[in-house]
Amino acid sequence: MLILLSSCKKDNSGVPPSNEITLNSKKLGTQVYYSMGYSFEKGDFFQRIGSSTDIDIYLVELLKPKGELDGVQFSTNSLSETTYGFYLNDQFQSLAAAEDFYNNYSLAYAPEYVTLTDTVKRFQVYTFRTWKSNYVKFLVKDIRVIDNGSPANYIEADIKYFIQQDGSENLAE
Repeated sequence: MLILLSSCKKDNSGVPPSNEITLNSKKLGTQVYYSMGYSFEKGDFFQRIGSSTDIDIYLVELLKPKGELDGVQFSTNSLSETTYGFYLNDQFQSLAAAEDFYNNYSLAYAPEYVTLTDTVKRFQVYTFRTWKSNYVKFLVKDIRVIDNGSPANYIEADIKYFIQQDGSENLAE
């Protein structure tokens, strides 16, 4: 019976499979500016400088010709654009509709991947494939421009996600 129990055990690395996080494009540091990225695999934020494959997702600012913020894109430090990255499953008119799709989205579907998305908008649902070949579904709940009265404004994006930590396409929570 002990053998049966241990063979049914999932990888319990201490990283929760689902979470809600806020990504931001805020620049940190004084000489070489950097921002923070997030690892779905490790469930934590990391500096983008020297992080290599630790980061799965971070924000890239889109600027107007005069340098004003116009939006953000998701990007990744992925190793291969054809087998890892983002796929936009759908965009919705309301949070309720997006959450309904997200909650019922149980089998990963991503016919192609990109390492840099189009402009991120509220109520989008994405599939992401990590460099460890695990699937993630995530929902963009909100996007905000943080205006601190200087050219150093930045954008925040609230996302809810679930990572399938066993490499299967099963995204049921």
